Amino acid sequence: MREVSVATIPTKTIRPNEYNPNKMPQGTFKKLKLSVQRFGLFNPIIVRDNDGYEIVDGEWRWRAYCELELPNIQCKIIEATDEEVKQIIFATTIKGKHNAYDSQQVLKDFVGTSDSDMLKACNLDKTKLERKTKYLDFQKGTPVQKGGQRLMDESFGLPELGEHMAVLAICLTKSQYEQSMKKLLSIDKDLSKAFLQVLQ
Repeated sequence: MREVSVATIPTKTIRPNEYNPNKMPQGTFKKLKLSVQRFGLFNPIIVRDNDGYEIVDGEWRWRAYCELELPNIQCKIIEATDEEVKQIIFATTIKGKHNAYDSQQVLKDFVGTSDSDMLKACNLDKTKLERKTKYLDFQKGTPVQKGGQRLMDESFGLPELGEHMAVLAICLTKSQYEQSMKKLLSIDKDLSKAFLQVLQ
């Protein structure tokens, strides 16, 4: 594989390749189009000159440009064999994940300052964000009951809920959170199962 150049190419002159197995749900594609409308293209799509420009990576971004009737799209042009194209398709899907603890405050700020369209363009859901960040400012060691019931006192007395008990929401420092998650995941990758094993 060899990079040749970066160029802005007419959208309609580009075609997808026949190897790409990636499918995108309609709802996710709508969010992608909103993102393109709001922010434009963060990274050029990758194409090769194979009897016309053929997409190596970025088919769904290209489809968003087509549906939005955007005339030109920025492309990184490479030379690649069919085998290299197949390899790149899978290599470009490697992505990291947001640290759940570090992202909470940022997400809470999003809820208060962003409109619905902006959240969708960022692939975020307002209801889920509110639920995910609702206990961010609680004091360490304060247990919480669901349904808007009163906060329990520091005795940690738990009411019975049928055969189950209320779950505590406890604020941890970043290091405490990371240490707790590391220990739980070393027991079982399913956090619910790991937590139950700790109780046994």
